[in-house]
Amino acid sequence: MIREAEEKDSERYKLLIAELEAETDFLLYGRGERSWTLDRVKGLIQHCSEHPASQLLLSEDEDGWNGHVTVLGGTAPRNRHTARLVTGVKKRVQGKGVADALFHHVETWAKDHGISRLELTVMTANTRAVRFYEKHGYIKEGTKQGTLMVDGQLMDEYMMAKIL
Repeated sequence: MIREAEEKDSERYKLLIAELEAETDFLLYGRGERSWTLDRVKGLIQHCSEHPASQLLLSEDEDGWNGHVTVLGGTAPRNRHTARLVTGVKKRVQGKGVADALFHHVETWAKDHGISRLELTVMTANTRAVRFYEKHGYIKEGTKQGTLMVDGQLMDEYMMAKIL
């Protein structure tokens, strides 16, 4: 099941993000690096529910929450048609269609809300995610060199986007 996050989901969403960050080194924050207060999480959910070009979608199955996509829409008149995606799916459901369903839901939602460009960044070493995004029509627009430091190593990121 995929649904929009509500303020009552704040504690569980914070836990989901912590679990995702503990499972991989391919996210912006690693295990225990994010210092997120519950008020900040509530603020993000509130922003996404009030901003017409933003959304926070959660995926859940019988074993609990298993993924999310956060859509952060442009705020200026010239970029309101653009949204940046932040996403993560738990390892236990990778390759089982959860991310496909989340991305299908996001694209439908985006089209219904006047968004015609979705963009994201992904570490170049995360070849599984790169293939997933390419399968869904995202193209590499460039490489950001040395943008992240993971375990003492500089990591590059691809900038990827899809025009709807």
